[in-house]
Amino acid sequence: MAEIIEVPDEEEIEDITFSDMESVPATSQTVVLQEDVEQLSEVVVVGYGTQERKSLTGAVTSIQKAEIASLPSQSIEQVLQGRVAGVQIAQNSSTPGASANISIRGSSSIANGEPLYVIDGFPVHTGGGRTQSALGLVSPDDIRSISVLKSAEATAIYGARASNGVILINTKSGRYYSAGFTTSYPDNYASLYIAPRKFSPVREFYSPEYSEKEAVEKRTDFRETIYWNPLVQTSRKGEARVSFYNSDATTAFRVTAEGVAANGYVGRQEWVYSTTLPLSVEAKIPAYLSFEDRTSIPIQLTNNTDRVIRGELQVTAPSALKPLTPWDPRVDVAPNTTATYYYDALVQNEAGSFELQINFENEEFRDRVVQTIEVLPKGFPVEVSFSGQELEKAFSFQIKDPVPGSLSAGFTAYPNVVGDLLAGIAGMLRQPHGCFEQVSSSTYPNVLALQFMRETNGADPAVEKKALAYIRDGYKRLAAYETAQGGFEWYGDTPPHEGLTAFGLLELTEMKKVWEGVSTPLLSRTKQFLLDRRMGDGNFKQDRGKYGFSGASREVTNAYIVYALSACGVDKPIQKEYELAYQEALKSGDAYRLALMANAAYLLKKEDGAKIMMQRLRKQLKEEGLGKLKADHSLVRSYGNSLQIETASLIALAMMKEAQPQLMQLQEAINYLVGSRSHGYFGSTQGTILALTALTEFAKFSRKSQDDGLIALYLNGNALATTRYEREQREEILLASLENKMAVGNQSFRVVFDDTREALPYSFNARWTSYTPASSKACLVDLNTKLSAAEVKQHETIRLTTTLTNTSASGIPQTVAIVGIPSGLSVQPWQLREYQEKGLFDFYEVQGNFVILYYREMAPKDKRVISLDLRAEIPGTYQASASSAYLYYTNEHKDWEAGETVKVLK
Repeated sequence: MAEIIEVPDEEEIEDITFSDMESVPATSQTVVLQEDVEQLSEVVVVGYGTQERKSLTGAVTSIQKAEIASLPSQSIEQVLQGRVAGVQIAQNSSTPGASANISIRGSSSIANGEPLYVIDGFPVHTGGGRTQSALGLVSPDDIRSISVLKSAEATAIYGARASNGVILINTKSGRYYSAGFTTSYPDNYASLYIAPRKFSPVREFYSPEYSEKEAVEKRTDFRETIYWNPLVQTSRKGEARVSFYNSDATTAFRVTAEGVAANGYVGRQEWVYSTTLPLSVEAKIPAYLSFEDRTSIPIQLTNNTDRVIRGELQVTAPSALKPLTPWDPRVDVAPNTTATYYYDALVQNEAGSFELQINFENEEFRDRVVQTIEVLPKGFPVEVSFSGQELEKAFSFQIKDPVPGSLSAGFTAYPNVVGDLLAGIAGMLRQPHGCFEQVSSSTYPNVLALQFMRETNGADPAVEKKALAYIRDGYKRLAAYETAQGGFEWYGDTPPHEGLTAFGLLELTEMKKVWEGVSTPLLSRTKQFLLDRRMGDGNFKQDRGKYGFSGASREVTNAYIVYALSACGVDKPIQKEYELAYQEALKSGDAYRLALMANAAYLLKKEDGAKIMMQRLRKQLKEEGLGKLKADHSLVRSYGNSLQIETASLIALAMMKEAQPQLMQLQEAINYLVGSRSHGYFGSTQGTILALTALTEFAKFSRKSQDDGLIALYLNGNALATTRYEREQREEILLASLENKMAVGNQSFRVVFDDTREALPYSFNARWTSYTPASSKACLVDLNTKLSAAEVKQHETIRLTTTLTNTSASGIPQTVAIVGIPSGLSVQPWQLREYQEKGLFDFYEVQGNFVILYYREMAPKDKRVISLDLRAEIPGTYQASASSAYLYYTNEHKDWEAGETVKVLK
């Protein structure tokens, strides 16, 4: 039973107040406060403006001017040292005279370790590479107070930049304030930069609803944060009463209350309590297992009574787990002890998700634990995919060296485009989502699908709810990548990237059309950031990197920014930039840039210019054909198939803006895009999003009724299935379990549509794992993994060394390494954070049984060696899923490495 408890008031805390951060006003006033401990509703400085005391939130430690003045050395660092819990001061011994390094919360994988400084209401930073902190730029004699915000909800005021805490400095004179954003400061402020104002949503945690009398038959709720309330109002005695339900875990919980009293002092109280059952069942069950793994699942029975408990311990295992030893359910547990039993099983070749139940029961006590285990095929993943919209089409492929039980295949036809969109999204959600663009790969398509459903009155409430949930989650992630200087960067670091910011502006603008939760100030800031990058000669100032997306040419980035701003309603401010990008595109003959500027010309109502661009594009279409257009590179530096898809999508979008569209050519472009999808993707992320945008616009553009028809599917000349569909049918037509019809060797399929004038868009997908790696010779990176030993004892560590090498003589962009971890082992997050700080990789994620490492760019012949110390958790013999490495924008070329095998001893 998830029991309800009430937290007692152990000690009086002076008028603690929490606040909903959405109420923080985005103002820029400067207020100098006099001491007043009588009024609860007094105004205080918070964030970038003002707020009533009763609405202030966060763990705040304040140090007043008297404490600062009392120090003989006048050292601000000494004021903070020892007076603020959690603040660490490290002297910089390598640079004489340099300020100390201040750390409030340790490190983050997204932001650097420096806290955010806010002086007289303005956020500041000292610029990259400086050794002097912002404290060293303010005279101690002019400081009225210093406040330190440590708690996580500080990010709700200041955004992702506050992930390392905030130091608020209030001066006596307030003389550092100036209206608006300016670069004119006193001498000791010459190097400070005023960061843009931004806000993030308040944190939320899932909390299930229980009935007070509800009996819990099985324990499934194992949340780590069981109660979170940013708005608790106390009485004047500092008392408040809250209630909540525990999770199902039998463990210790820590309650933390933090707030600010009417007199400006902070209060903080911690209280630890634990939950127990008279007889409880605990089991350490691996979330992932691979074919042929042998696992020994430890099951612990804890008797918290003063007498022996006898009963039956039953394990209900799925067919994917075959018991290796007989299981005797009869158990005796001595008083006040814990007994451990091991369930030994062999993983069968059955891929999928399965439920494992462990149940203890006697006449007096009962407890049950349930957990889902995902069984993954061993070997190297292989996928084949074919898409099209022809009345008849044949395709073939070969199945080589498959792992038994790993093959799955299905054919799907889509009576409406939105079904096709959502099918593509499902494939994208399986991909890593560590950077801004990867988050966009699953968020942007949901925006497009929701737009289409609403405009065609085809919204399914369940599908719309799911899409909105993805959009809300994606928006929270995307907003966190806004940098301290404005604009966006892949991981939220500075400097921001203009091309990525233009892409983000397009995405957020479209998102705003379907979900009002998108911040209007965020959109305005992003748009203004790009406008502020104008240099006056038609160019945009660009912080370009060496390789890939960050290294796209000046001309391509200029053209894309003009296209993005014009699509977001900007007109007159970019006339000079439009003219330059237009002339450069016309001179180059580059189809990608011609297509960008054709769209921009239509959006800016420059019909004559648009017609000239379309004439040049149609000439290429006639001479070269779709898929062979002359283009050097796109905004993301894509090439090959991805570049052709991006270009064709932009051409199709421009065609639909013409006053009299040439429908035959438009249909050819749409057919090319439909047939270019593979595994739910259209080349790179940019290709996928642009293709989905074009297909969605075409569906709204055409709005034609579908005929009735018949689909016939053949394999190796034999009929597999025949299905009739009707004009009004909205659900997708699915032919599943085709793997039962296929054998090792060549597979020749043929799709035929009959009794109709036009075929439906369709896709065929087959997946299996092979004992033979399908590494591509065109992959520019080499991956190697190696465990330090074949065996390790439970609770000890073993080292996994991963080596990633750029095999080319050129720099490469946006490299991803996905490293498989054996199921019985676990990574140590502290070590990953340490390696990220040392620059062994730029960002990391832990997803399931994989560690994913990201690199913005790798230099020619660059080699990175990462040694992870893995902790042995569960006895057994395990093989990790195969590891892979690839360039994000050319993910069709991968280097594969077999998963490491380890035996964990009891």
